[in-house]
Amino acid sequence: VVVGSMAGEWLGVQQVFDGFDLAEGPVVRFGTTLLVADVMAGGIRRFDASGTELPQLIDRRRGIGGVAVLGDGSVIVGGRDLSTVADDGTITTLADLEPGGTGYNDLAVTPTDGILAGLLTCHPLAGGDLTPGRLVLLDRNGGREVSTTEFSWPNGIGFSSTGHRVFVADFDRGVVHMGEWNGALADLVLRPWFVSPSGDADGLAVGDDDHVWLASGSGGSILHVDPDGGLVEELAVPDDFVSSCCLWPETDRLVITTGTGVFFHEFDTGRG
Repeated sequence: VVVGSMAGEWLGVQQVFDGFDLAEGPVVRFGTTLLVADVMAGGIRRFDASGTELPQLIDRRRGIGGVAVLGDGSVIVGGRDLSTVADDGTITTLADLEPGGTGYNDLAVTPTDGILAGLLTCHPLAGGDLTPGRLVLLDRNGGREVSTTEFSWPNGIGFSSTGHRVFVADFDRGVVHMGEWNGALADLVLRPWFVSPSGDADGLAVGDDDHVWLASGSGGSILHVDPDGGLVEELAVPDDFVSSCCLWPETDRLVITTGTGVFFHEFDTGRG
């Protein structure tokens, strides 16, 4: 049974971890360990599927808006650069900031195990004026490409199950863009695909059925969107700000991050 399909009924949202200043970038590694960054307090916390907190992966790095896991299990983090984080917490820089960049926000692994990240050119959380950001593609051989498409605040990024479509959220405009993906930013044409009713489009996840789950930011919810860009339902989350989400592979669980913590949303598919 595919996680995120429409079979069954929602069982409700449950907060499982708290104590975050701003939880972000949830991702599951090897199907067993959940990684969640704390943008403001710094670090990456780790949890197992039973709800037990494990020792932190790193405890100091602030400004991590995105975390991803490559096919070999390597953990990639954004922030002041794009870096790998080893199991012992050692950080190795993969790519410095582009000229004019202030940080890498959300990111995703491409179908060919590259990294697609949103580049910020301002400090939006500090209350300054927004200046246009872009997408940066880092391939597995170290090649780098920067998009010409501008986003006021590049955020959630995800690929369809076949890898032929890419979704990119612009937080400030509340719009998710979609484009056909062939591996090159120069060929990527993005068009508005979904407009968030809250006016915010934060982190997102794409299910195996190509339904998209979008964090609505100040809307306090997760938006369930079908492959054609139609809103299926809005899932209320008991927190003022919902920042991101991910699907836990091989389970009936949606992981949701918020301004204060992490929530699990169990989906009744009759998996038993």
